[in-house]
Amino acid sequence: MNIRQKWNNYYLNKCLQRLDNLSKEKIFIAEKNSDIFNKDLKNYDALVLVEPLNQTFDLISFFNYLKNSTNSNCKIFFFYFSKRWYPLFILLELFKITKKLDHDEFSYIDSKKINLFLNLCDYSTNTTINVSNFLFKNKFINFFLDAFNTIFPFFDLFSFCQIKCVSLINHSLKKNYKTSVIIPCRNEMENIPSIFDELKKIESNFEAVFVDDQSTDKTKENILEEINKNNNLKIKLIAGEGINKYRAVRKGVLNSTNDICIILDADLAVKAAEVNKCVKLMEQKNFDMINCSRFIYRQKNFSMRFLNFFGNKFFSLLFSLIVKDNVTDTLCGTKAFHRSDWRLFENFANKTKNFDKWGDFNIIFGSFFYGLKVQEMPVRYYPRVSGSSKMTNRLKRFYQMILACFFAFLTFNN
Repeated sequence: MNIRQKWNNYYLNKCLQRLDNLSKEKIFIAEKNSDIFNKDLKNYDALVLVEPLNQTFDLISFFNYLKNSTNSNCKIFFFYFSKRWYPLFILLELFKITKKLDHDEFSYIDSKKINLFLNLCDYSTNTTINVSNFLFKNKFINFFLDAFNTIFPFFDLFSFCQIKCVSLINHSLKKNYKTSVIIPCRNEMENIPSIFDELKKIESNFEAVFVDDQSTDKTKENILEEINKNNNLKIKLIAGEGINKYRAVRKGVLNSTNDICIILDADLAVKAAEVNKCVKLMEQKNFDMINCSRFIYRQKNFSMRFLNFFGNKFFSLLFSLIVKDNVTDTLCGTKAFHRSDWRLFENFANKTKNFDKWGDFNIIFGSFFYGLKVQEMPVRYYPRVSGSSKMTNRLKRFYQMILACFFAFLTFNN
């Protein structure tokens, strides 16, 4: 097997593991970039370009053709080389390992250049994969190079190339989504009336799914009382398993019925009015997941404890290194996503040994891993009014979160 065949196999495996939720019939693998002109691309939900994008002469025309020929939700995987690898290609040609290239026609592209082409043609990057290790069979060398690239993302000397997953920025497709607001609650009886007052501020067509996670106070009774008082609202009350927040959210999602799910914490540190903004972004901008961030606006005094603040900052940096994108908040409970994508988050949780007990990590990591279109949205963050925080035993939680990040790193670089 020559070096080109080894690369093709490695590259295809990298792409296909991010598409394991799709059937083979929905994935078109183009051995040559020109193959796209001979297929009805509307039938596919993913397109994998095996030939390097550098060999496409007119990238603007190429991406514009894809824009007009694929369905609006199609994910496109491609790879490209940067200028720094010019000496290597010359060396490979000299020893006749690869065919001689026309280096006047072969476009060397860096991240800034590829983003320029993508923006011109209404595409945005969903996820980026740095490739450093396909030449080496030794797992320890592979792990070292991947770790080095993750820890020092701006020093990407060992990146053989970059793989990108992109999709259309759809300006014209606007939908009227029905929303399921998932509210996990455990011992939050004093907050229940305020939650119902907040729910009345939601403008979209919605249902609220309360998950009473084995409360030992009157949370369940108060929810039932408020349901009787507010029979104009569509409310479900589900019994949770009492295991952890991730399992409670899972129970709520599986018992929801609408197009998108939005998690709302029962402490109301993020107000229900933010739900309206999430819905509008997903309807008008074609985003797949909205990650609300508490670290854009200035926080209210005492809204977050000192160690929690710096712990969040630490994990935001760690996430950004792993997913190769900027993540400013990892543990904000308010997140919006398509209900149909929940299976992807479950798949990612299974890949990473289910160490995430809160669910936030699985949703963020899973979204980037599977190439969903992610957008952060600033929200105001307020102190808890009543009840106590469920983020207890912080040393144990920190250990669990570190393990979740470690297994996520291994999954992203497998």
